[in-house]
Amino acid sequence: MFGASLNYNLIKMQACPVGEKVVKSIMVRNITKKMQMFEFNAPSTKIAGITVCPSVGKLKPNEACRVEVTYKPDLIKIAADGSDTSKPPPQKSIEDLEDENASTTSSRPGSKNSKKGKGKGKKSRPNSRASKKSDKSEEKAESEEKKEDPLAYLNETALVVEEPPFVMPPPFEGSVDWSEKVNGGEEDWSRHGVWKIPCYTKQLNDDGSSTNDSIMDQPLVCLEVHTVSTEKMFNAEVPHDVISRFPASTSSKLDFGQMAVGQVEVAPIVVANLNAKATILRMIQPPNTHGPFSVVNALRPLAEFGDLHGKATRNLFIQFRPERQLKYAEKIIIETDFGAATIRLIGQGVEPVLQVTPEDGKVDLGQVLAGDSARKTIMLKNCSVFPLTYNIVGRGSMPTNYNGTSVFSCVPEGAVIQPNAEQEVTVSIRPDHELAEPYSCVMMVRVPTTDEKKAVEKRLTLKGRCWQRQLYVRALQAADDVKPGSKEAVDDTFSIPPELGVDTAEGREDLKTPARTHKITLKFPKKSENAEVPTNDGGKGQGGLVLEKEIAIGATAINEPGRDGKGGTFEIGAPLGGGAGAEYFSFEPNKGSLSAGGEVIVKVKFTPPAEEEKSEDDPCVTIGRWNELTYPCILKGGYVPEGVEPEEQVEIVVSGFVVGN
Repeated sequence: MFGASLNYNLIKMQACPVGEKVVKSIMVRNITKKMQMFEFNAPSTKIAGITVCPSVGKLKPNEACRVEVTYKPDLIKIAADGSDTSKPPPQKSIEDLEDENASTTSSRPGSKNSKKGKGKGKKSRPNSRASKKSDKSEEKAESEEKKEDPLAYLNETALVVEEPPFVMPPPFEGSVDWSEKVNGGEEDWSRHGVWKIPCYTKQLNDDGSSTNDSIMDQPLVCLEVHTVSTEKMFNAEVPHDVISRFPASTSSKLDFGQMAVGQVEVAPIVVANLNAKATILRMIQPPNTHGPFSVVNALRPLAEFGDLHGKATRNLFIQFRPERQLKYAEKIIIETDFGAATIRLIGQGVEPVLQVTPEDGKVDLGQVLAGDSARKTIMLKNCSVFPLTYNIVGRGSMPTNYNGTSVFSCVPEGAVIQPNAEQEVTVSIRPDHELAEPYSCVMMVRVPTTDEKKAVEKRLTLKGRCWQRQLYVRALQAADDVKPGSKEAVDDTFSIPPELGVDTAEGREDLKTPARTHKITLKFPKKSENAEVPTNDGGKGQGGLVLEKEIAIGATAINEPGRDGKGGTFEIGAPLGGGAGAEYFSFEPNKGSLSAGGEVIVKVKFTPPAEEEKSEDDPCVTIGRWNELTYPCILKGGYVPEGVEPEEQVEIVVSGFVVGN
């Protein structure tokens, strides 16, 4: 019983042109109940061009192993005349070298005029009439002779070993036949080989150690391999312009390098028919249908006599679109009736890294006058090892002016950022009318891909406030500002904003648009309410604390020419309609000057009276009330649009809960 069996005993390789290879697989199985070692004794690669991998292995009982048999014509180094093309031409003999150097040297070792010396490692002096010279002159001549002749140290009897001619192996091992063209015939060049590769087996111990049995003690099986080598009649390669685009590529390898996940790159492969007949192009091993590589054009027939320079050639366009952050490697095999070619496809998908400064993406453009503009700069940095293409798009509803233009803008909206480079983006606000609430929008910095789900996005939140006149008053806490969608935030649809500068008919006071009325409401929470309100120690109010809120009074900067506004003044007067409870509220400071582009922070304090201590037996119930007052803030100076009063009164409404009387 044989120690091993092969699922195939005969392999017929398809015709393989020079520069390509053919791979076939067989299965070797241990059909005994003992561990076996197998070994394939393949012929010399110089003669057959065949390699077996693995050639040696161990198999447990009933275990199988896949063995690859590869045929590559490039490995064959024996020509049709039996010469070994892998070896350089034989070196010249010593006699030939001595004859060539006879004109420059008086005597040579190994020549007819020399004799073998008796000293160890020392040659005898030449037998000539110059022996009458002194010993010193002879030694000097001998040393010069040795320097001139690099082969002087060699033995005069050295022999040149000639390589024996190629001898065909016996028929039971293999045979090689060449086509008639080798001998001057008209048949196309080809080389046919038939090789019998024995597989020896040897029984091993259960632990895998060797036994005393020889490997030849076990019967052997034989694998017969038929090979055919042909001239290269079909070629496929990566063109030079593609290699310049992707430097890691070669003529047989298309390496796209690193690309962002979801992005697409397309590069061509040139195929040419080198035969005198037209042929059909086939893809016997296409790219993986679920992988990132694909062929985007159809395979069409090839005309005869292609030269890879445009004649009888086709471009196969290979697309690479990575879907994950992985390294990809595949190979495609293209075939015609006259041969096949293999192209390796390599690429890597990486996640693009785009850094935005500020990191939170919030950009506050501050306070701006209607019809004026304000700008800030953000930085985009490409932290990837490849270029990134970005664009900035709006997300959701975008605020617009009366003329339909966008209030916010980013310049440039899109560009290509090189690896480890930065791109400066200018964010601007340019409103043409005031709103009761701040302008705001959300924009996305996107690195687009073909798959929208794979796009990298960074969020930008833009914000800015517009005023119809240069001086303004605003609340600093968001809870005190105008709520979006509230009654105060709704504009009169039929009014003409004075900042538009529309002239009304003379004498038609009913057509004139009154100036906007501004009101700020500050409501201080009760003691029991857990509100985030700044406090100060040491007061005589609730529990010895003073509640604080803040407002900002300022003047916008004027960045556009044609307007003049250097700032103004403000003053907070006594409460309107009476001052009951005014002692509980205070403003610090209550007046001051304003410069263009500056703000003054006013602290609004609420100091209610302390609660009176009561005994447990007191049946009276402590009651309280909300105390509300309206304080006027007079703004004077600064730029004022035509048709608007030069002085504005802003109402500051404060309310707090007072316990007791």
